[in-house]
Amino acid sequence: MGTRGVWGFRAEDIDKVTYVHTSSYPTALGKDILEYVGARSNKKLRETARKVVLIPPMTLTVSPQLARLFPEDDSDFEANPSSYDEDWKHMMDSSRFMYDGLCCWAYIVNTDTNKLEVYNSNKNNGSSGRYARFSLDGNTPEPQRSYGVALITEISFDTIRKSKGDLSALIRQIDERSDATFEDRGIQKFFDSLGVKSF
Repeated sequence: MGTRGVWGFRAEDIDKVTYVHTSSYPTALGKDILEYVGARSNKKLRETARKVVLIPPMTLTVSPQLARLFPEDDSDFEANPSSYDEDWKHMMDSSRFMYDGLCCWAYIVNTDTNKLEVYNSNKNNGSSGRYARFSLDGNTPEPQRSYGVALITEISFDTIRKSKGDLSALIRQIDERSDATFEDRGIQKFFDSLGVKSF
């Protein structure tokens, strides 16, 4: 099974987020997003975020006209942030995936705050971030209920640019924060409730 996730923009308090089926961990998609942000000005990122047009989920199955907008032979097209630099502007709206418990990583290029927000999977409604306290499976009892992804770190666009392409320290920061919040979020408590002593 792939490491599923999302990436996208936040502009004028609107999320524009798309699904990535595999390799969403920090050393893959995370690195791509860091490189993308580091190579562009705040103005360019804001312009790109504003021009993105969200396509509602399932629209492509009922609209052949919209389906033609997406390349048939490139399933990773939307996972490539550079696709949005030029004429491409359509993005499948996958924002709900951040709440279903299967989202491992989320990277939000927030042009309102000029920060890259990094989120990780979440099993505890006490976590932080815009999405962490919401759950789509309201009928599932605690502690099995899944919540939206939890904010683990924010990195300013300027900090990313100052790395001058050496992103290893930033990727390590994301990994370390992910490990720390894994315990902070009470994951061990969850496993204890299931009778699992170690994981």
